[in-house]
Amino acid sequence: MKIFLLHRKYFVFIFFISASAQAATEFKSLVLSQEDQKSIALTIYNNNFALVRDQRNTVLPKGLIELKYLDVAKKIEPSSVSTRSMAGDNAFFVLEQSYRYQVLNRQSLLNSYIGRKLKYSREVLHGAKYEKYLREGILLSTNPEIVSFGDVIEIAPEGVVSMPYLPDGLYLEPTLVWLIENQHEGSQLLETSYISNNISWQADYTILLDEKNEKFDLNSWVSINNQSGIDYIEAKITLVAGEVNRAPSVNRSSIEEVHFARSRMADTVQAKPAFEYHQYSLPTATDIRDREEKQIRFINASKVAFEKTYSFNTQTYSYQQAQLVKTHADVKISFNNTKKNGLGRPLPYGKVRVYLGTKQNLLLAGEDIIQAKALGESVELNLGHAFDISSERKQTSFRRLGDRHIEASYEIKLHNSKNKSVEVSVNETLQGEWKIIDQSDRGKKLNSTTLQFKITIPKNSYRTIRYTAQSRL
Repeated sequence: MKIFLLHRKYFVFIFFISASAQAATEFKSLVLSQEDQKSIALTIYNNNFALVRDQRNTVLPKGLIELKYLDVAKKIEPSSVSTRSMAGDNAFFVLEQSYRYQVLNRQSLLNSYIGRKLKYSREVLHGAKYEKYLREGILLSTNPEIVSFGDVIEIAPEGVVSMPYLPDGLYLEPTLVWLIENQHEGSQLLETSYISNNISWQADYTILLDEKNEKFDLNSWVSINNQSGIDYIEAKITLVAGEVNRAPSVNRSSIEEVHFARSRMADTVQAKPAFEYHQYSLPTATDIRDREEKQIRFINASKVAFEKTYSFNTQTYSYQQAQLVKTHADVKISFNNTKKNGLGRPLPYGKVRVYLGTKQNLLLAGEDIIQAKALGESVELNLGHAFDISSERKQTSFRRLGDRHIEASYEIKLHNSKNKSVEVSVNETLQGEWKIIDQSDRGKKLNSTTLQFKITIPKNSYRTIRYTAQSRL
């Protein structure tokens, strides 16, 4: 009786395994390409990656299905892939997920032919003409190539390699492969999301100054650079400005297939546009081709008030200086990012080009980088140096009051060659613990290291500033 029960349990166990193995091998294979795409959306971040959401229509039977998903980015992060059916959470379950992609070259092709027949041909000179010799062998190994030609085995044989066909399993384009268990027979809309690298955006600003009215017009463009390895057709674009933290990549061996086993479908990655970043949704869908840099109109504003300033920025040292230092004033413009001033929207990081004149006769006044500016913040742009406003600075005296205690005097002669008076800021950077014991003009201590003088220079004239400072280092 005990022996019968053991055999009965054994029989049932074997039947279960056989049934499972049969079910695992009996599945239908379907392919989804870009032709099945209903919509695609990109959320592009300004640190060179994007979240792709790709929706495609298909008709699925019930049961086990091998679903091949073509036309995905070559720079995809396989571990970020997630898919779901819009028919409901229980429509199907992903049992396995694979990413398959092999770059077609001599090595990958030879690797796929290990254990198969291939031909080597070479031409040999016989008399006045070449004759072609062809040998067929079985490839045993690569790097170096080891080939069995019947009764002889050769290492790195000479000749041109010929192959009759591309073998199965050689994926020349990135392909996602799922083994799914489908519960919802019929038409379904599938949404696949993944992260792709090598796609980025940046803002480029153009400012046209009207110096007479101290106003400017601002136009900006978004430059999207797509190096991800695929075209995005009629894509809905959302741009995210902000520093998104990303974990370092996990090192993997140099294999051609990345494979993941999953018990159930993972949740789709969702962007959080209202988190700690700013998002900009472009109003219309657009095509972004692979290896294309496309510009799209962005933020515009007119009659924005600005202020132009001139400044000199110098530094004192704890040693005696004999040389005369000549410099020209830095020219800067500044403005407030407020609604009252015609702006009042978050300004992402980007390059700013500032022009003077009219649209028919433009002069480049300077370029600078604008850091990301939130609503209400002020913006300052450095345009270059003023040709007509200069300074001559020299150290007039220096003495040591102790090992780490000095006293130094300076003279700064400011020149204005313009036909109008100008105000300049002279910012002196002092070291250590300092105090001013004498000054020709009243300066202001901006912070622990900066002494600032605000000086008005008459037209076609000059002004001279003198001061003495004691510093304990």
